[in-house]
Amino acid sequence: MAAALARGGEPNVNLVAILRQHLWDLEVKASVIAEADLVLSEQRVLRSDITVMLEADLQAQRAALSAGADWREHRITVPPTLVVETLLAGHESHDRDLKRRWYTEFGVPYYWMVDPMQQTLEALKLVEGAYVEVARGAGVETVHAEPFAELAIPLGRVWGEA
Repeated sequence: MAAALARGGEPNVNLVAILRQHLWDLEVKASVIAEADLVLSEQRVLRSDITVMLEADLQAQRAALSAGADWREHRITVPPTLVVETLLAGHESHDRDLKRRWYTEFGVPYYWMVDPMQQTLEALKLVEGAYVEVARGAGVETVHAEPFAELAIPLGRVWGEA
């Protein structure tokens, strides 16, 4: 997979900052991780653009490791609460279709797709084994998306335009 261009990388950094600040403000124990490896199976390891692990995810990850192991020094082996992928030109179907299917099979509850070319954010929720859209925004709209419905995401800031 080609490396992200500035058009894709900057929105990721901006979205991480928005998510992290929101979780800090609410004093939610969580990790917001850029470029994490998720072990979906022995044959399938995906690198997510952004991964959000809430306390329950972190506890499950710790439990999956040997006693005393630092989870941050291992690939993620449990479904995190949220995975965010940034669509890249020429690779849209990889994230929109293939990764979406694999995250469904792995049981990731929330999957967001950020498209910097179209300036859209699409938020999906896993319901009965399939993702359904729960929020969408474009341009400079403000999006409220599960699992952080109380979080206002100003898309202009995500695109670096505000």
